[in-house]
Amino acid sequence: MKTWTVGLFILLTLSCYTIRKFEPQRSLKETFEISVESIPYRALDNLKKSYSFCYRYSFQSDQPNNIQGDFNGKVILPNKEERRGRLVVNRRTSKIFVRARGEYQYEVNFKTNKYQRVSRTDENNLLTIIERTVGNSKFYPISREALKDYGFEKVLNIVYNDKKYYYSFWPNLAFLDPTFSRKFKAIMIIDKKTLRVEKIYAADETKTVQFKIELFDYNKARDIEFPVFYDWKAEVKFLAPEKGVNYREYASIINGRFREFESAIKIRSQRRWLKVVGLVLEFESSKFLDERTIRRLLTQKGMLYVLGLKETKPETLYLQASDIKEVNLTDNDIEIVFQSEAVSKTVDFFKRITSSYLQWYLDDEYIGETTIDKADFSSKINIFTNISNVERKIFKALVTNKMLRGELNIKLFKKSD
Repeated sequence: MKTWTVGLFILLTLSCYTIRKFEPQRSLKETFEISVESIPYRALDNLKKSYSFCYRYSFQSDQPNNIQGDFNGKVILPNKEERRGRLVVNRRTSKIFVRARGEYQYEVNFKTNKYQRVSRTDENNLLTIIERTVGNSKFYPISREALKDYGFEKVLNIVYNDKKYYYSFWPNLAFLDPTFSRKFKAIMIIDKKTLRVEKIYAADETKTVQFKIELFDYNKARDIEFPVFYDWKAEVKFLAPEKGVNYREYASIINGRFREFESAIKIRSQRRWLKVVGLVLEFESSKFLDERTIRRLLTQKGMLYVLGLKETKPETLYLQASDIKEVNLTDNDIEIVFQSEAVSKTVDFFKRITSSYLQWYLDDEYIGETTIDKADFSSKINIFTNISNVERKIFKALVTNKMLRGELNIKLFKKSD
């Protein structure tokens, strides 16, 4: 009886299985084809989101001059790059060693063996070169047979590897072909496993004009050391310091503020009879650090507060640097993330006010506004603002590094003065 029951159970189970027949989805192939076409854009996006990578970059052309370049380099995102190599123009060879960061690049003058700081050019930004070359191109998948039949293997010296994706595109190589008279074959090679760009090759059929980029060693821990040009100097003294004012604490605040602008800074103390009576600061200028901004970073308090209404009367919530966990800047707003200890203080403020509309101020200067959902508040608030990108950076630097109390005397001048 028991055996018969088990057999009946198995039979019924198998019957149920045959009834639930699997029907393949008709759109599966279509979905795969779409994903294959989108892979180059995904790979380029992965490139931009990488932490770092190394590269080999070379090119040659006979228009308008005979030119050839061969370089090795490394990139640390978002804006650091180092490049070494040689550039040959009409048989005249120049050694190249450039380190670039932000809007500046530091070039070695091999006659004096010293660095020169100049504005960064697009030619020393590999991501810009790739974006310019690829442009808004449409990518076309290439099969193993197509690589051979259409001449890619011969012109670009490519050997097929079934672990790679191959895509052809129309390159923008105006700097190598200013007359737009050449017909190019161009290809992007992508690793199937990681979806990372490995190679970008382009050449005309005579191989007179060639362009090659090879990318490798993604996301390895690496660094680039930069020379420092301390072109500003400041002398700082507290005229009426609050009891217990610590110059070391002030130096820490200033370090934090200038870090937001990626500006190197050197701070030393001024002493009189073994007592610290002031500080001397030396730092680099940049596109964002003009004299007005420097003075604000050195002196402005950085008091952030928010105004709400309790019926018709204003209510104010003052926020200290210790209340704020982080400040995130976007194109449209400023996100304030509160420390867990400050959340309850903020919730109490919301309970006191009757309006959902808030105005934000930094040292009595209007920053932006927020419309809140009191019931949905957790630990983040977004401030909608129209202030410039530089003002946003100043906002973050000041709010997260609030100034000590006390009257300051600042003497600011260029070191060349």
